[in-house]
Amino acid sequence: MKTKDTIKIAFSINSTERVWQMPFFAALGVGVVLSISAYYDRIDLGLISMLGVLAFVRAKYPSLS
Repeated sequence: MKTKDTIKIAFSINSTERVWQMPFFAALGVGVVLSISAYYDRIDLGLISMLGVLAFVRAKYPSLS
């Protein structure tokens, strides 16, 4: 594959069924957790907590309707 084709594929936008809220709240959750851990100078605990936030965001919940 040529470099030009690789760049074109890397920057292409594909449609998806995911809503935009999931990546937004995942980034927000990770950012809050890491900011708090950086404030208390405990990045090690922040990284562990970050995994918990991402697992919570990715969990599938039954529909309420």
